[in-house]
Order: sequence, then C-alpha cells, then structure tokens
Amino acid sequence: MRFRIVKSINTIVICLAFIGLLYVVKIFSKLIKFNESASYGNLSKDQRSRDYGYINITDSSSLPSFIQFDNKYRVAPKQRLLFCAIEKNLSTLFNALVCYLFDNSLFEMNNVSITNNAYENRLCKSKNEFTKMKAIEKKYITISDWHYVAIVRHPIERFISGFVDKCILETKRNHIKGKCYGCKSNVTCFIDKQLKRAFKYAKSRDGFTYEDVHFFPQNWHCEFHTNFKKYHFIKYEESAAFIEDLNIFLDNLTNISKDSKHTILSEIQSAKTSHSTSGNELRNHFSNQIYNNNKLLKQLVEAFYYDFVLFGFDFPLTY
Repeated sequence: MRFRIVKSINTIVICLAFIGLLYVVKIFSKLIKFNESASYGNLSKDQRSRDYGYINITDSSSLPSFIQFDNKYRVAPKQRLLFCAIEKNLSTLFNALVCYLFDNSLFEMNNVSITNNAYENRLCKSKNEFTKMKAIEKKYITISDWHYVAIVRHPIERFISGFVDKCILETKRNHIKGKCYGCKSNVTCFIDKQLKRAFKYAKSRDGFTYEDVHFFPQNWHCEFHTNFKKYHFIKYEESAAFIEDLNIFLDNLTNISKDSKHTILSEIQSAKTSHSTSGNELRNHFSNQIYNNNKLLKQLVEAFYYDFVLFGFDFPLTY
C-alpha cells in the first residue's frame, strides 16, 4: 500500500514537471529577449550582430514574409544576367553596372562612367528595364538558365542608411511637407509611422509611397514569393568580402571581357569607399540611438524579421 502511494506521488510529480516543461517551452518560443540595460554605444557593427535574440518565426507581431510589392528588374542578355534592384542596396550603382554589360557603348558615347550615371539620367532607361518577370520571359523566351542576382543588406543597417539619406540628407524632396511623415530627424516618430504603414500595406496592398519603396522589407521585392530559390544573393557589407563575392559572381558570367570586369570592380570599389564615408557621423549617431533603445530595436526586428531569417543575417544582441 505504502509502495503504491509513493509510486502515485512520483507519477504525479513527473506529470507536473512535464506540464511545467511544456509551458516553459511554449513561453520561450514566443520570446524576444531584450535587456532593459543593454548598451551598444561602444560596440562595432560586427559585435552588435554576433549573437541572436529569440523570436518565434510564426509570431504575429512580425510583418509577414513575401508580400507582393515593388520589382525593378535589369537584364543583360549576353551575359544571361537578371538583376533585381532593392533600394538602399547599391541599387543605382548596380543599375548602371548591368546597363554597362547591356551596352557599354552608351557610356563611351556619353562620356559617362558607371559610378556617375545618376538614376534620373540612367543611360538604359526603358531599354533593359522590367517590372514583371513574365514580361522578361515573354521577350527572351528562355531565361531558366540565366543568373538571377540581388544585393541584400543587414536590415537595421539598411534602415539607418535609408533614414539618414532620405529623411535628412536628401534635398530634392524638401518642398514636400509630408516628407518622411514630417518626422524630420525624429527616428522614433518615423519608425512608428513606417511600421504602421507596413502592416497596413500587408493587409490591404493599397498603393505605396516613396518611403515605402526605401523602407519596406527586402523580401517583399523582386517577386521573391515565387522566385526566391532562383536567386544568388550578394551581401552588401563594408568589407572586402563584398568585392570578393562580386568578383566570384562575375567570373561565372559568360561573355564578359577582362577589361569590362576590371572596370566594374574598380569603379564599385571606388564608389563603396566614397559611399561608406558619406553621412558617416549622422549614421553613427542614429545607430547608437537605435541600438541603445530596446523599444526601437524591437520594432525593427518585428519589421524585418524575415529579412534576417531568409537572407541569413544575425539578429542584433538583444539581452
């Protein structure tokens, strides 16, 4: 009798422990770890992104993945190259690069280099540009063996670069009262409003703005919802690794001369060096502001969660 009681008690204890374990696992799976006293002011970008936070991939607080949005395709048929531009990921430079491969005589005739072919005056405007994959397939028939490429960037670094460039430094839209929702240099204001817009668009797909094009998730571009596995992704980084990845990619293209390859690599290296110092002080200021504010960091992780996952970027240190 005594043995039966002890056995029953042990069974109850084991059951309770198992139920408790299931509860902990359930709670843990929905957890994003944020430490109220976290500080990133003295950490480099690599140090900030070395560790992972935790968030459930099905968590309803994050924006959904693969929403059909904006597509900007550029093609170079001789090299069987299809490039999809995503704003704030060297899009203007790579538009010019693909244009150079499409017809380098345009650059010679106009005495223009790859790096100074501004988007508004791009030489290949309407020549090799598409907004739908079906239109490319209709014109070139067989593109199944083409090289699909897109440049992707760490989501938070892309946001900071975009905010500094489009909301503060860019002057061509200063006459627009609602530029960046009137938030000016208030990054908290802008994140709040942009996140609301993103959730609204995900539900309604009802029109989009200049800000949306530059700040919506990267995985919403390029019809990734149907073509994601076809792409070769090159990560935009402030390091030699980016040039190395690009070099390897160019080696895999057909019908590209050594001179063309040399021109492309040298001009991109030059442009990246110049770009990396542009607005550097402002970027550092807003980077510190965001990485030292767990509320802002949490909002950006929620907004760009699937960009982190799909493109293989480490989550910021959040505990």
